[in-house]
Amino acid sequence: MPEVHITAIIGKHTRIGPYSILEDGVEIGEHCIIESCVKIYTGVRMGDNNQLLHGAVIGGSPQNLDFDINIRSGVTIGENNIFREHSTVHRSMFENRTTLIGNGNLIMATGHIAHGCILEDRNVICNGALLVCSEQKRKPEILDQPN
Repeated sequence: MPEVHITAIIGKHTRIGPYSILEDGVEIGEHCIIESCVKIYTGVRMGDNNQLLHGAVIGGSPQNLDFDINIRSGVTIGENNIFREHSTVHRSMFENRTTLIGNGNLIMATGHIAHGCILEDRNVICNGALLVCSEQKRKPEILDQPN
């Protein structure tokens, strides 16, 4: 059985797989597919027709030693996105800011969208790719993987 917090808002015809966890205040649109073992943290708002495949993690804390886990920040996701297996999206480092993902994107397996990025519409982030940005500039950059 999935674990869905009582304050989470789940749209009509959305399916949630076993062992998935949706935290306090999460908002999920209609007709979404959330497969098994997906974690969606507080502060995530997601539109309709999104797919989160096995092991995806959305809204986790930034991997930054200066991050204060007590700030309120989040992730806002549009519609018709696909997050493949074990992809990750981190919430913003700054109070009342969000990591933004538009519509119609494909984040392939193990792809990572770092804190504060703005990913507009119809992008493909390939397997294992890392999308990072400086939240002061808010302009994403792609880092090459080491050989």
